[in-house]
Amino acid sequence: MEKSYDIWWQKGQETDDDMAKDHQQSWERTISLLNKQDIEDKVILDFGCNQGGFLRALYHKFHFQEGVGIDLAKKSLQKAESLKGDLPLSYVLSDKPEQTGKHFDTAISTSVLYLIEDIEQHAKDLKAVLKPQGVYYATFADHSSNPSRDYIAQVINEYGATPSQNHTLKYIVDSFVNQGYDVAVIKEPVPEIIDLTHYSDFYLSPNDYLRTLFDESFLIKATLKEGSAYE
Repeated sequence: MEKSYDIWWQKGQETDDDMAKDHQQSWERTISLLNKQDIEDKVILDFGCNQGGFLRALYHKFHFQEGVGIDLAKKSLQKAESLKGDLPLSYVLSDKPEQTGKHFDTAISTSVLYLIEDIEQHAKDLKAVLKPQGVYYATFADHSSNPSRDYIAQVINEYGATPSQNHTLKYIVDSFVNQGYDVAVIKEPVPEIIDLTHYSDFYLSPNDYLRTLFDESFLIKATLKEGSAYE
């Protein structure tokens, strides 16, 4: 397991609470793209769950059997535990899916792939806990040709607990294909009204931010081929 920490985002007075609020609308857009059959009555893994907001939002849309979140942010997992109420959710301080002791129908990560150094190992780790023909959904933005790429990495590396890896979509796809997955992408929907007030938090220009939304953001769907799972 990588070294744990209290919270992931550490910019002045901003915390993981602020990050959770910022992600609410993007979570709803991601959930709208998921296949209901991959979620309802299934056992779900949220890789990099932080405060558990995505799993709570997902359950309110599609009632799954059980949801497990893993993360390295100790205080954020404590917050997730305190907010789960009577939902069928549990949390594990880890970045290794096998340490949950469970097998999953579907795994999901949101805004996490760009923080994982070895994507092929990540694909292999998930394969060890996914049931036959299990599915992994992951949001990903390929900034490899975005003029703000280096600036985005600079901000993440300054205030995030783990560094940005600047992966390309090709690297992500090839890594999962090499581990026995069929890989598809779904274009993430763009909000009808886009707030540009705070574009400079991560981008050098509004144009670079819009480029990410319109051209560079995807929901990856990686499905284990028959015979590739843990069995």
